[in-house]
Amino acid sequence: YADGRAPGLERLEALGVGDQAHVWPLTATSEDLALLLAWESGADLIVAVGTHANLVEYLDKGRKGMASTFLVRLKVGPKLVDAKGVNKLYRAAVGPGWLMGLVVAALLAATAIVLISPEVRAFLELFVLRVRAWLSF
Repeated sequence: YADGRAPGLERLEALGVGDQAHVWPLTATSEDLALLLAWESGADLIVAVGTHANLVEYLDKGRKGMASTFLVRLKVGPKLVDAKGVNKLYRAAVGPGWLMGLVVAALLAATAIVLISPEVRAFLELFVLRVRAWLSF
């Protein structure tokens, strides 16, 4: 709050972590403060979850403090991405070559374990015997 009040501070003090809390008297919203802290901390990318994603949502709020939101968005805009758009930044498709490599690596690891460990080898031999016995009925 602009007057320096922090409603959650009593709860933090009750939990014993009030000495680690920082209070900023700010006329902007807590969302604006979070974005500014990320910007000032040197974040390469700021992913916003649950914030105003477009102009209609921004104008529908109709609250005081929205001017600060506009100014903060102007400042952090180049680094700000809505969570809905993060999947557009990275290619999510995994090619068949990567899957085949993963399968080969898993088979190599399993083979190495079987060759090295006599306990695993004995377990596999017992498993094969039980499967043969089950199939013979």
